[in-house]
Amino acid sequence: VGWKMGTKFGLEDFRFVAVKTVEEAQHHENQGTNTDTEVRQRTESQVTDLGAKCSSVQCTVCIEGWVPGDDEIHDSASPFRGVETHIFANSDVFAVAWEPTILGRVGRTLTEFQASGVESVGLVEHNPGMIARVWKGKKREVPPKVDRRWKEAMDQVEEAGKAMAAAITDAEVAGRRPITLVGFSLGAAVIFHALQELYKTGKFHAVQSVVLMGAPALMHWTAPDGEAEADVSQWTKARAVVSDRFVNCYSKNDWVLGVFMRKMDWSEQVAGLSPINIEGVENVDCSDLIVRHTDYATKVRQILELAEAFR
Repeated sequence: VGWKMGTKFGLEDFRFVAVKTVEEAQHHENQGTNTDTEVRQRTESQVTDLGAKCSSVQCTVCIEGWVPGDDEIHDSASPFRGVETHIFANSDVFAVAWEPTILGRVGRTLTEFQASGVESVGLVEHNPGMIARVWKGKKREVPPKVDRRWKEAMDQVEEAGKAMAAAITDAEVAGRRPITLVGFSLGAAVIFHALQELYKTGKFHAVQSVVLMGAPALMHWTAPDGEAEADVSQWTKARAVVSDRFVNCYSKNDWVLGVFMRKMDWSEQVAGLSPINIEGVENVDCSDLIVRHTDYATKVRQILELAEAFR
């Protein structure tokens, strides 16, 4: 079902991968196998079973934001390993394997860009427009391939969001049970677009909780009295389809996200850099955990603990 769903929306790949325990993952590694590779080789009916198999009344779906550039065979579940026993012990936990080629390019770009010393410039404002001005003032140049690869990935985010919305509302895939969505970076943006799609199609009871980490999702601000307010159009719609908690995890240190989003209008804000001042959205400052954008891939469990995602 995952592969079929991805094809329907013009994606190279969109599948669910079971998040194994550390012991199970080690067992596969010792046998020379890989969880993501195994799922890739399964038949369509077997992938359906993976999504619909219910050992718990709850389901958690996690989605990453890039693939490390040096991973020849990537396990899409690896950033989320540990949450299935320590955070979501009463839930079946799956990861989404999506667009490996594009996410691999983003992963290599992140590694190369951070190696260039981007953090040394110093973040003074938490919106991409101001970051762009400081960046230009420091006479820093962004290689064209950085913008090209980021745009290529962002172009696929909306379609991946549609695929996720279709998948989690398919009883054969999700099993008609409460679903929690967790994602970082581009994965968080996929979730945000999935929520928009659920609102558009009138499906208000599919998602129980959402945790976004370092989301490259825009907030539109107005300041009539000098105070910033979020435009309710997108964020209220997203919040409306989540029945329980909606958590935005951000870091003030994330220069890379700011630079990647820098071409937006000066008045724009990015959820991954700032709190969202809208009713029903909880904001968690992860600046002490997240020094750079790539930290999200290794700090998922700690962020979830900080956000008290298990409560």
